[in-house]
Amino acid sequence: MHRGEQSELDKLIQDINISNSLINVTNIEQEYSIPSDDYEGFNKIVGGGETDERLDDALYLFKKLITVTENGFNDLGDKVDKVGDKVDQVGDKVDQVSDKVDLSRIEITTEIHSLRDDFNTLFDTRISKIEYELSEMKDKVMVLESSNSYNLTDKRKT
Repeated sequence: MHRGEQSELDKLIQDINISNSLINVTNIEQEYSIPSDDYEGFNKIVGGGETDERLDDALYLFKKLITVTENGFNDLGDKVDKVGDKVDQVGDKVDQVSDKVDLSRIEITTEIHSLRDDFNTLFDTRISKIEYELSEMKDKVMVLESSNSYNLTDKRKT
């Protein structure tokens, strides 16, 4: 003899007490007896026009489909979250690269300004030196011209 545990019997009562758009159990009669091996299973008794076995099978499969779909959407939600995390990570990397580019741009701009300032200083120094040397050369030419002019005048007087 095999005897059912009370928790299993309570679960059975809960599972067959169905109320939805297709099935509405209105009464469950319970009768406890001494277990026997006379029965291999049980079936529900339905009246005329009530749900038959094929519709029960369809309902079972429909419930299974709902469960699979819910789990699928949960899995999909997890995957969307993971993709979102990856997008956030890529966004962080882009921000880091952007920051490095900005720093490099600032460094390059600063270096260009520094080189330009160095060039201007060198150029100004060279121009000043050239102007000075040119002025010196003019002065020497003037002295020479004046000296030559004097010598020419002196030679004529003789």
